[in-house]
Amino acid sequence: MRYLRFKEGEIDIDLIGLKFNSLSDDVIKQLIEFIPLEEKAKILKVRKRKDLQNSLIGKLMVRTIISYECKIPFDQTCILHTEYGRPILKLDNPPDFNVSHSENWVLVGFSHTGRIGVDIELIREIDPQTYPLYLNKREIDYVKETDSPSISNELWSIKESLIKLLGCGLSYAPDKMVIDINLYRRGEIKIENFISSNFEFHLSKALPGYIMCVCKDKSFKTPLNIREMKQSNFVNTFLEWMTHNDSNTQIMPNIKNWTTLV
Repeated sequence: MRYLRFKEGEIDIDLIGLKFNSLSDDVIKQLIEFIPLEEKAKILKVRKRKDLQNSLIGKLMVRTIISYECKIPFDQTCILHTEYGRPILKLDNPPDFNVSHSENWVLVGFSHTGRIGVDIELIREIDPQTYPLYLNKREIDYVKETDSPSISNELWSIKESLIKLLGCGLSYAPDKMVIDINLYRRGEIKIENFISSNFEFHLSKALPGYIMCVCKDKSFKTPLNIREMKQSNFVNTFLEWMTHNDSNTQIMPNIKNWTTLV
């Protein structure tokens, strides 16, 4: 697990990534018992094992962090969803959070001020025939000009992070979001035809082989530290804590204590 912290004045923006290998059937069976019935039913409908694991780990991470940050018992964390499926907390002045996964990485972002959208993508070759689905002509020309497989992934990740912040699903077509390529060449990210003056983006390749983008509706700074934890640490510590504590009455421990500073 990697733990990246962004600071904004006295407010922290937390970004936690966990890389995992395949979980055994027995471990999946144990972990899924800590998921609410409605969410459990959705997870069990997922056909691909890797996607099922991603979803399960992501939901457990979110509830563990919510329990500690909001000082409520694990079993009492209540997550609702908007009409487009964006998760929100049923609390007064709750932190905002977002989850993304790709291949073996699960990424969870938390913000204590304003909304946040996160996306992680495995860097891979994308079929140019699909470019028009999410890129406009100028962006497509730029991708062809650079001839770099990571550029199309970067542009998509930027748009996906904003879509996830807004919680609008694909009701707002990605190809209609126009990234200012002139600014992008200089390392700045701005979407021209969108009311995005308050939105800021952080694009990172901190995880080898992956693109990661965080979109925030208030300014933030670059990572100040990274913490890492193995899959076995998260799973074993989580199950051990659940075995010896009452998750209906007790608050989960701080997940940062399960990590080591890199």
